Amino acid sequence: MTTRPDRLRRPAPGPEAPEDGFSLIELMVVVLIIAILLAVAVPSFLGARSRALDRATQANVRLSLTSALALQADDGFFPTAAAMPAAMSTAEPSMSYVASNVDSADFETMSVGVDAGRYTIVVAALSKTGRCYYVRDDTRAGTGIEFGTRADGAAGNCRADDVSNVSWSFDSWAAT
Repeated sequence: MTTRPDRLRRPAPGPEAPEDGFSLIELMVVVLIIAILLAVAVPSFLGARSRALDRATQANVRLSLTSALALQADDGFFPTAAAMPAAMSTAEPSMSYVASNVDSADFETMSVGVDAGRYTIVVAALSKTGRCYYVRDDTRAGTGIEFGTRADGAAGNCRADDVSNVSWSFDSWAAT
């Protein structure tokens, strides 16, 4: 009778037996960890898109104000309200400009308003998120640049001559 060598025998089940794979509990723990990571990551990615859309609008509004201030620096005051959209289109042709009583249609269309004394300017633009962003500067008062936000811009009231219910701040658009 021939005996088999020990190395060919399978070890008996027990603590020293090798495992063939992962247990069901281990697999469920891995799935749970992945689900938790997705639950945390997905909302932050969705929020990043809306923040980026708002920042693009804010940058365009700020650029428009800078262009308007360059026009004001040439003459000592802003162009008249009627002439302002055309003057702004010449100064900054990458965006569209409409009169203060016309709604901003999107983040590239600025509603521009100037007061009768031609010392105060207001620029408004509608973000794709539905927020309306404003910036104004009263060069005569010397109060500095003010930034404003209104959440109901999509309702058709994102224009420079309607600043009711606007939250104004000197600290940029910090609340958004």
